[in-house]
Amino acid sequence: MSGSLPRPEVIITHESDLDGLVAGVLLQRLAHKLFNFEPTLEAYHYNNWKQRDLREKSAWVTDLSFEARLDRPNWAVIDHHVTEVGAKNALLIHDISKSAGLLCYELCRQQGLASPALDRLVHLNNVADLFLEDDPILTSPMTTRIW
Repeated sequence: MSGSLPRPEVIITHESDLDGLVAGVLLQRLAHKLFNFEPTLEAYHYNNWKQRDLREKSAWVTDLSFEARLDRPNWAVIDHHVTEVGAKNALLIHDISKSAGLLCYELCRQQGLASPALDRLVHLNNVADLFLEDDPILTSPMTTRIW
């Protein structure tokens, strides 16, 4: 995997959003595993994100829609939002049926960074972010006792 994911100077994620937080922290763990360092995690609201200068030579971006300005060599975008742009230069990991957190966790799993606690956290994040009202977790007796 380290051959396909570039070593990021920074990890950029959506702020004020559980999915963005989960995805960003998971990517920090993944970067540590792959490259033995923890890049800075920066969180942006969409308005500030649109105005941010993209000065880095390499970055991982998650939970922010893929757009043409992100289609840069040595950039990876892991996202689930609908996009009308395809990637020509960047690595785009995209699936609208999964939260950004789940997409990032799948990358972590491939590197042995899974655990039962993370399985549950990422599942709950996925249910909440995608509004999966029919997910069994919402109707299980254990969940009912928690609420």
